Amino acid sequence: ALADKLFCNDTDKSACKTDKPTPNTFGYFTGNCNQSLEDETIKVCEMEGWCPEELSESIDYMMNSTDLENFTIFLKTMVTFSLFKRNLRNIQETTNFSCRFDGTAHTADCAIIRRGCI
Repeated sequence: ALADKLFCNDTDKSACKTDKPTPNTFGYFTGNCNQSLEDETIKVCEMEGWCPEELSESIDYMMNSTDLENFTIFLKTMVTFSLFKRNLRNIQETTNFSCRFDGTAHTADCAIIRRGCI
């Protein structure tokens, strides 16, 4: 985790270029240079991502599961019945991609499900 970070200091923030992707693809740099939460003697480039780093030992950024309720899941299925030479799928040319499943019969054909409905 710490070995993957870019180091910086107050006078040289050139490594922390704003909107530059991080080398480990966890997110993008914000342009800020902050004190490391894992080693207070060094400073590292701040990054912005949708979740904390997987290998980080810091507990400062524990994710709250209620923050994820509006994430959506795109459900795409295909079933093959080889004996009958038939393929069935839920996504068709007429699929309405603005439709969101909400648990009611009216939205039963929607392929996009809000995580909070699961």
